[in-house]
Amino acid sequence: MPSTFVVEYTSTVPCKADAPFESDPIADVVIRKSDNVEFSLVRGVLQVASSFRAMFALTQPDPVIKDTAMLKKVLEAAMKYEMSEAVDILQTRLRGFIQASPRSVYAVECRLELEEEARMAATEWKMASSLWLHDIFPRGFASSVAGGSYAPNMATITSGAYFRLLQYVRVAL
Repeated sequence: MPSTFVVEYTSTVPCKADAPFESDPIADVVIRKSDNVEFSLVRGVLQVASSFRAMFALTQPDPVIKDTAMLKKVLEAAMKYEMSEAVDILQTRLRGFIQASPRSVYAVECRLELEEEARMAATEWKMASSLWLHDIFPRGFASSVAGGSYAPNMATITSGAYFRLLQYVRVAL
């Protein structure tokens, strides 16, 4: 009589379920079980034929993020978990902070390696700083290019990114 062995396999990599639940172009919901098997489903069918109706009926509040520090944390998490739609929305929100807080946005964008937005923030800071950094004899460190360009959250970026910002701002003078 042959021996029977039961091997339990737990995958950390998601895998697609078999038919009829494999990827389908009309599927707009993916449900992943605890064993990392993904089921591609149609939201309308779930709402009509399952207990998921209540979950989909919940209204999702639009979170208000009032500062770049919190936005950085949320955007970082969305990027880590590859939530592309959330990343797009959060990057758009971050751009909304550029005019009011270009240095903070620059720091966040450098930290998250988002070149285009970092360039936009640097350009905004360059335009704003050209109004008060034109003095030949600065009145202290705070009114110098280096002092005026620094913000506390810049401690999270590389010295190279900070140096590039200073060089970019100095070209305006």
